[in-house]
Amino acid sequence: MGVVRDEADIIEATVTRMLRQVDHVLVADNRSVDGTGEILRSLDRVTVLTDPDPAFADQQAQRTTALAALAAQRGAQWVIPFDADEVWVPENGRIGDLLDDLPEDIRLARAVMRNHVSTDRDPPGPDPPSRMVYRLPRFPRMPKVACRTAPDLAILKGNHHAAYGPEWNARHVDGLLSVHHFPVRSPEQFVLKARQRADELSNATIPKEYMESEKRDSARILEDEGEAAIVAKFYDEHWFADPDEAGLVLDPCP
Repeated sequence: MGVVRDEADIIEATVTRMLRQVDHVLVADNRSVDGTGEILRSLDRVTVLTDPDPAFADQQAQRTTALAALAAQRGAQWVIPFDADEVWVPENGRIGDLLDDLPEDIRLARAVMRNHVSTDRDPPGPDPPSRMVYRLPRFPRMPKVACRTAPDLAILKGNHHAAYGPEWNARHVDGLLSVHHFPVRSPEQFVLKARQRADELSNATIPKEYMESEKRDSARILEDEGEAAIVAKFYDEHWFADPDEAGLVLDPCP
């Protein structure tokens, strides 16, 4: 379950992989104009809700929490808050079965993240998780979490943690799950995301400090200097790398 906006280049690849791991996927489509909603609605075992609110970034945690509550109402015992650019992988078996087998006092399953980048060695193909086989050598400090449903479940910003009422240190398990993350997949997709950020920054209801500095900067540079400038300053410098120079790890996504 998750909230998506304009992810047509990857959404089918990630959702079909998630459907191998879980019984159903619940998605809120936030004003997509690139065909994302149509792709989702063409898939079996996927429920798509329409989300017209322009305050996409500001309300992400609240929206994901609401989706979790809806999933619980429909009988879900566990939810996996995942983004459109993530592929969740179990240590073995199937994620749904691993979560169902956990003791009842385990409320969270934390997943380590693997951030992938593009390289000039990537094989051709339209499927980013299959194409982008290299990742950064270090794992991000903050994990992602799968959550046992409960009336007081609150999923926090970025799906990196969850709280149960006043309980912020719910018992968790590590080592069962990992997440292959494909946040930037091409210059064209990066420009599209920069335009979305500029749109969010123009929305008066969203605190400007909410957005990470790189996102604010890319939106500003897009407006002031154009597409070529943000590709050179962000995509080329941070999201396209030489595997040997950057010490990348060959880690193909299943």
